[in-house]
Amino acid sequence: MVRIDKKQIILISNFADIKPKKSYQIWQPAADFFETQENFIVKVEAAGMQEEDFSINYSKKTLWISGFRSAEEKDGSYHRMEIPYGDFSTNTNIPADIDSDQIEAYYDKGFLTVILPKIKPVSLKITED
Repeated sequence: MVRIDKKQIILISNFADIKPKKSYQIWQPAADFFETQENFIVKVEAAGMQEEDFSINYSKKTLWISGFRSAEEKDGSYHRMEIPYGDFSTNTNIPADIDSDQIEAYYDKGFLTVILPKIKPVSLKITED
């Protein structure tokens, strides 16, 4: 398992700050989005990559994951080519507030997992003067 460096998780205030790479075709990887009592978790299937190949952005309750998967150079001709290569992008709307300072991501066995911790509710105790 490789932990994604926190410097790769970018908190942005304006989607205009996202500059996608130019490409002939952008593909969308398979992704799961689920919720536990404490976290929202996004898992993206993206085999054959390195942690530096991903860009992770979070802003205004939207998680954006993009990157680039390089094709292996081979001598010969393909008879079938179903694995997408090049630029990819996917986004997920997060239905509640999260603690953006505590977002974590790691890449393991072909899956990128992003953990978005929920903001814990604050309980106030009423006291008499």
